[in-house]
Amino acid sequence: MCHIAHRSAAGKNASFNLLPAIHLLAERSPNWYGSAFDVIPSNEASTVAAAPVGTWWQTWGPIFPIYTYEDVANSQTTVVMRRKLLRLGQSHVIQRCDGEGPVIYFTEGMNFFSNRVRKILGRAAVRSERVKETQQGFQSITFRGVESRKELASSVLQERHFHGKFDLWLVQNHKKDLILPDYVASATTLLYAFFTLHQDRRKVMSHEHEDLGVLMCVGLWPCGKRPVAARI
Repeated sequence: MCHIAHRSAAGKNASFNLLPAIHLLAERSPNWYGSAFDVIPSNEASTVAAAPVGTWWQTWGPIFPIYTYEDVANSQTTVVMRRKLLRLGQSHVIQRCDGEGPVIYFTEGMNFFSNRVRKILGRAAVRSERVKETQQGFQSITFRGVESRKELASSVLQERHFHGKFDLWLVQNHKKDLILPDYVASATTLLYAFFTLHQDRRKVMSHEHEDLGVLMCVGLWPCGKRPVAARI
């Protein structure tokens, strides 16, 4: 198990981010002990740049699944994401296992009601994880500062036939983003990637087709400090 303590991060560097700024999330064949997405370094051309550097695992639990990131170099779990109980709608917390870096809360909150109405009406919606779901076009997420509105990171469903049958997501973090570690965009994209896997693939289009919009909100701990909005 991870021992978590809260400390402030030193800065925007490799030890702070843990993952490459630009990387691909490549679906793996599921195993009896869990499902996974490999983290593959990428570049501005959105192509494979190197061998996988780690793996995001979804492990079954008695109440909810737990998500962990395991790096290849040391075969150690470095990030954990779990669901928060007794919350309205979706709510997750993202933490590093070594106690460094910020504690990130990803929550739907009061948007739960408006999201459900929009889903029933088939409209694009905001949902904080405050995240909105869209049933049209290709799947994507855009992270923006709530106050500055500047784009901090984004991700998109790149293709649905990687190695013939797997989903492939592109995650891009901007170099000037000093708020969120790069693993945050990767972790939140992972949730959406697993959600997408359970949908009818004929109804979900890849990056080669139309556009999609959804809004999400992410905040640092303590809650409300320097929040970040993410449009999915």
